[in-house]
Amino acid sequence: MIFSPKTKNKKAMKEFSNRYVRQIVLPNFGMASQRKLLKSSVLIVGMGGLGCPASLYLAGAGVGKIGIADPEKVEESNLHRQVLFDTNCCGKSKVKEALKRLRALNPDILVEDYCTSVTKENVLSLIEEYDVVIDGTDNFSTKYLLNDATFKAGKPLVLGSVFAYEGYISVFNYSSGPCYRCLFPTPPTSYIPNCEEMGVIGAVTGIVGSIQAFEAIKVILNSPPFLPLAGKYLQINTLTMGWHEYKVEKDPKCLLCSKKREEVELTEFRAPSCLATSEVREITTKELFKDINKYVLIDVREKEEWQERHLLGALNVPLSQIEGGSFNSIPKERPIVLYCSLGIRSKKAGNILIEKDYREVYSLKGGLSAVMQNGYKDLVR
Repeated sequence: MIFSPKTKNKKAMKEFSNRYVRQIVLPNFGMASQRKLLKSSVLIVGMGGLGCPASLYLAGAGVGKIGIADPEKVEESNLHRQVLFDTNCCGKSKVKEALKRLRALNPDILVEDYCTSVTKENVLSLIEEYDVVIDGTDNFSTKYLLNDATFKAGKPLVLGSVFAYEGYISVFNYSSGPCYRCLFPTPPTSYIPNCEEMGVIGAVTGIVGSIQAFEAIKVILNSPPFLPLAGKYLQINTLTMGWHEYKVEKDPKCLLCSKKREEVELTEFRAPSCLATSEVREITTKELFKDINKYVLIDVREKEEWQERHLLGALNVPLSQIEGGSFNSIPKERPIVLYCSLGIRSKKAGNILIEKDYREVYSLKGGLSAVMQNGYKDLVR
């Protein structure tokens, strides 16, 4: 149940004041702002490196209702940045584990969990009962879908992303401000690795997720000095700690903003990292190692990654090289198993080879990560 500061119970009012006293005493905040937070609601899509810190700080701040949406389970490789979870959470639903942690942190608020992917079919029903939406995803397909849906529903979107050591944050569809498509009209057409492929420092996602939480708070309070990053795009270089703001104006020719909300039709595009993945067949680690000598192993990661560790007997032919047409070293007469870190780049490489008349091509499901997790470490050099 959401706690209401209007209660006449003196004990409850005292507990209310004690829990939030350090922010209530702030200049320009006070009890009025705290009441606004307790009456507000925020939906967080994606309980990863951004969604975890954002949810913790919003729960701690006393946002009355928090929704968390994510279909995935906790993996060991998540733990260095997704600090809402611990080792005992591995293999369990992210939203179910987050639900327990957030309720323990603040029993005064309501937390709703949605163990589902966000799609064009369910996105409007998910966001309709929330005041603000936070994007904590790492794929462009969902980011554009959330942007279009929040525009259609008239909801502010706090969007964040991390690329290596850099973070990006903005607030879109706020008041009469710009949307994400005003800045980036269409999704990228080339492959861009997510944080699992590129790598990321947990503290960097913590910085960005915390800023997203505060931006959501500013949207809720909606009065000076709490002015959201609407019409601004914040870029943070965490190596130099350089912060740069770029002005974003509403584009009168925007593919989205130029329409009336009721005219917007939601669509989903297939992200470049996932294009045509249905063509290449996947092979599990168990299937591979049952008859490993049957296959030619191709590591499609970059040379530096291959040198760090790779499967014994594997050849290194990076995806970038395959995309450039240089793959003559890969034989056509034997079955081929391609692998990368997680099975994403290998799928893309596989589809390229299939288009070039390679007959028997497989992508290792889960990549090198699955090899390590399934007890085949002795086959990694």
